[in-house]
Amino acid sequence: MVIQDVTVFRAQVPYDRPYPLSFNAVDMAGADAIVARIRDRDGRTGWGEVTILPGYTHETVTSGLAFCLEQAQALVGVKSADAKRRLIAHVPSSPHAVTPLLTAIEMMEDHALLRRDKTARVPVLAPIRNRDAALIPDEVEELIGKGHRTLKVKMGFNVDEDLTRLDLIYKLVNGRARLRIDANQGYTREGGSRFAAALEPRFVEWFEQPCDRHDWESNAAVAKVSAVPVMLDEQIYDFSDIQRAAGVTGVGFVKHVLEKYGGLELLKTALDHIRICGMRPVLGNGGATDITSWQEACVATHTVDLPCEMHSFLKVKEPLLEQPLPFDNGDIVLRPDYRPMVNEATLKRFTVSEKRFAMSLHAAR
Repeated sequence: MVIQDVTVFRAQVPYDRPYPLSFNAVDMAGADAIVARIRDRDGRTGWGEVTILPGYTHETVTSGLAFCLEQAQALVGVKSADAKRRLIAHVPSSPHAVTPLLTAIEMMEDHALLRRDKTARVPVLAPIRNRDAALIPDEVEELIGKGHRTLKVKMGFNVDEDLTRLDLIYKLVNGRARLRIDANQGYTREGGSRFAAALEPRFVEWFEQPCDRHDWESNAAVAKVSAVPVMLDEQIYDFSDIQRAAGVTGVGFVKHVLEKYGGLELLKTALDHIRICGMRPVLGNGGATDITSWQEACVATHTVDLPCEMHSFLKVKEPLLEQPLPFDNGDIVLRPDYRPMVNEATLKRFTVSEKRFAMSLHAAR
């Protein structure tokens, strides 16, 4: 396949309501996404997307967009295999920026990880987004009513207030769903240790990313005293990080998202490596668009045996995919005939910048 044209969009895709993250000064109102469309000479089309969150990574939306524009121009007229080699070389330094281009090529090529020969169901959790105690009861009932068997709770704001809110959630859920707690790097070593020691294993599966992603020592200290296993996320970016995590007492899980590895095949390999290292892999980006949700769900069917966290498709006010990602009783449902494409009219309404690079008509002959 020879790449005929590449279009890079920056789109601000609104959520139905804000999403709290402790490392953000304000709650996320939507996904500030970089979306790539890549086509070959025969009209085969692939889509990819990344939402870069400051604080989650050293990359920024500005640097990611600049990278995609520079690489997009260079990929035009290049065979897809050579284009992937070019992009993969940048994964160690710019994995988020690589993701929309590399995954678009993999989709254009009809990668085996995106194909199905039978229907698969991918259990997916839902986040409790309200922090107001008066609003939490109705939200809990709504999410359980939709079939979610696992709920995620964002913490990392204030230890005492967080523990009070969590105690309320314990009572409301009352064993009807498992809970995952995510601090998003919000605690100090002391605060994280106090919070982790107070967790109730009857209700909580694990405690995610207690402290700053650069502070291995503090995260290890929290994991050592935690009443439940700790899961690492933001600080794990390559195979050496996975192997280092395997040596930390109390760490039982590692979470990955597609944008950490740039491509579908690379993501699968990393998830498999987590299991090889004696931990359990968890997959799913809660801060992206439904393009990423679909691609991650496809990879999950090959590698993951725990409920996934790609719940962002449930939060977007209007899906980008023409055929919304099928959801039934808490599960993403992937059928053999489901092959989504992006609704370009919807995408353009959310687009704040767009740049297309294409082969000349003469060169295309």
